[in-house]
Amino acid sequence: DLPMRSAYEKYYFEAVSQLIKTNDKYIIERLDKGIDLALISHGSSLELRKKRLDILDRDAAVVAVAGLNVNPKVEIDKIYNIIENLMYVLHRYRKTARHFHVLGVTSKLWMFIYALIDACSFVKSIGADSVSHRLSAITGNYMLTDFTNVPLPRKLSYKKPLLCSCPVCYSVGDTRLLNSYQLLEAHNLWSVVKQAEVLSSVAKSYIKGGISLNEISSMLGLGSKTNVNKLQRLVNYILEINASNVFKPIKKDRLKGSLFVAERETSLKDNAEDHYGKILKNYGKFYKKKFI
Repeated sequence: DLPMRSAYEKYYFEAVSQLIKTNDKYIIERLDKGIDLALISHGSSLELRKKRLDILDRDAAVVAVAGLNVNPKVEIDKIYNIIENLMYVLHRYRKTARHFHVLGVTSKLWMFIYALIDACSFVKSIGADSVSHRLSAITGNYMLTDFTNVPLPRKLSYKKPLLCSCPVCYSVGDTRLLNSYQLLEAHNLWSVVKQAEVLSSVAKSYIKGGISLNEISSMLGLGSKTNVNKLQRLVNYILEINASNVFKPIKKDRLKGSLFVAERETSLKDNAEDHYGKILKNYGKFYKKKFI
């Protein structure tokens, strides 16, 4: 896999696609029996994601949905771009893949979306991971199962009990010791697992009409009525594709709002050619073929 920001795609997308296809073939031929190589999906736009998968297309038990956090063009709303790309990949492989793994997109909003996709049985299995919980631990952020974060005091001179009874906190029993980021990361991961269990239960309840989207929005801390309406749009989009079994791009009207505004496109750096060019040329020497 060779991820890239959207600013680089127009220069290297085709070459990187061919590289990944070559890598896939090389690895698959050498895998032990019973080991799967995930088919990986990239692309900052729906058009590019389709193009990449057309090049890499193969039977795969696991599909990794990557690059969703890559910033799209400035006029494109990032959150709607994520849901559109995600649903395209899921719809394309939902009948053949046993598991979809989303890389790097694990906010509580998106974890609820994955739980909803699972609850309506749109795919056989879906999960996600990222390094955000480790980064949160490094900065001293103490994650709780009620979806709130508490900053840990760095210079506490006395023993102070912890707010959580998880195995990590129960064993440590002192806020000062949890300032070790390894221990805090272990706690945060435990909290995230518990949050995922809650969101799974909430999503199933929503499908059955047992909880409103307003209540879910309040639990997730999305705030304004505008944001609730936008969450409703994401949910409606998923349920519509699930009911019709037909993928359609999301409608592009009224896509702006505080929670869903895309960031500015990053400008191309001077050393991009050195970075990607060297990688592609080195692989070219290994495979004795030309990618660029």
